[in-house]
Amino acid sequence: MTTYSTESETEAESETNDENEVQTSFPTTSKSSCRKFTGAARYKSTFQNEWTVKYKTFLRQVHGNIHAFYCNVCNDVIRHKDGEDHKRWESSLRNQPILNLATSSTNTLLFNTSKAEVLAAKFIVEHNLPISVSDHLGPLFRQMFPDSTIAKNYASAHTKTNCIINDAIAPPMQQELVSQMKNGPFSLAIDGSSDNELEKMNPLTVRLFDINTHKVEGRFLDMCSATASTAQAIYDKMNEVLNKHDIPWDYCVGMSVDNTSVNVGRHNSIKTRVEDANDTVYFMGCPCHILHNTAFYGGKAFEEIVNFSADDLCGDIFYWFEHSSKRKNLLSDLCDFCDVQYRQVIKHVSTRWLSLESAVERVLKAVQPSQILLFVQYRAASKIQEIEKVIPRPNDRNLLVFLPSCATQFYVF
Repeated sequence: MTTYSTESETEAESETNDENEVQTSFPTTSKSSCRKFTGAARYKSTFQNEWTVKYKTFLRQVHGNIHAFYCNVCNDVIRHKDGEDHKRWESSLRNQPILNLATSSTNTLLFNTSKAEVLAAKFIVEHNLPISVSDHLGPLFRQMFPDSTIAKNYASAHTKTNCIINDAIAPPMQQELVSQMKNGPFSLAIDGSSDNELEKMNPLTVRLFDINTHKVEGRFLDMCSATASTAQAIYDKMNEVLNKHDIPWDYCVGMSVDNTSVNVGRHNSIKTRVEDANDTVYFMGCPCHILHNTAFYGGKAFEEIVNFSADDLCGDIFYWFEHSSKRKNLLSDLCDFCDVQYRQVIKHVSTRWLSLESAVERVLKAVQPSQILLFVQYRAASKIQEIEKVIPRPNDRNLLVFLPSCATQFYVF
């Protein structure tokens, strides 16, 4: 590319610029300067912006040099605009159609395709599906909707879906949550995961009044992964997250944790450290754990009084049917005979007392068919203990009917 620099003579040599011609000159290769008057000084003129308006089809200023310019059509020598080559190239450039990719139809298709990819990513997150599912969505959509241009342009596999979730959806949602936490009261809840990897996850959730939905909402703030499960390590992660977003502890009004010494201990716990930051924070143990403990010890006292354990009965019945497809099929046939809907027996877990009500309810529905089944299979006197082990006595059945009415008070709240 050939560039040209503008120069002007001193008062000894005046120049006049014609409206249709830009006066330019080049440094001469001769050692002596060819000037009309010796001793006269030279100075460079600044490129004029109006030249780009007057010669807008070909004249451009050199970037970073206000004294130089060039022709972007033919890169020929000075005063070439009237030349044949310049006119030919300028004419072809003027007549060449401009390819505008940003048409309205293209923008609409791009927007709709991006919208579909974002909606698919949100669907995967909402239903807790593996991100690898997105590798099959594109081919699936193209088979399901062969006449859809959006399906043809859909191209969001696991890599792009991961970027959409973490870099497009999550940041504005988290920023909105942080903004509300900075300007209003909120409560926190944290619970450790049961995994045994190098880092243990401690998801930190927030409960606040959402000014957009006008409802009390629960939101996820951070995972708070820590290498240790001590009170100091968990609190440091929580405090680090709040400080990173400039969220003050002053707006925290409540904290919900498990009822362990690490969380609510009197001397060395998360509770003592949070209260050092804000002594007005109200700590509440997990309500499900509190209800579980209340119902569990109430059930133990009931067993001692009536000498009957619903836990043991439900466990024996479950394991009696669990490993035998023959018994399950016989029970299903007898349920049809007794005009009772067959339902699978539920296993009661002792660490979840609230599951006892569902297990007892299934046992009551299968009592009559089970009695017939055991009578058919174990008619011999040597098998009478098997019958007594699995089938509740008449008085025990009354107790089983009583238990669900009490258990309802502990899981409906």
